[in-house]
Amino acid sequence: MMDPTNLRQALLDLGLEDDIPLPEAATDPEVLSEGASVEDISTALIELLREGRIQISAGHWSQEPEFVDPGTAEELLRDHEQYTFKSTADLRLRVYYVNVDNVRS
Repeated sequence: MMDPTNLRQALLDLGLEDDIPLPEAATDPEVLSEGASVEDISTALIELLREGRIQISAGHWSQEPEFVDPGTAEELLRDHEQYTFKSTADLRLRVYYVNVDNVRS
């Protein structure tokens, strides 16, 4: 059974490394070891965003992403197509998250 606390921690740990594309988070071994679905990951990332623990950026995969406002970020995090590399949504606009502890350091 998926433990939301462990999932959130796995996502935060992964986000310390760099800007993490959503599809990478959805296929990360630590995240997958929690038995998380895309819906679970989406929910956890939205909660972390609302708590101010992560920031969301987006941009074409070939360009440097830019931070987006929280409302736009939630919309992007809810789009399950964003969690698959080379999906229509991903090719149009790749979405990333980062643990704010990484941004502050």
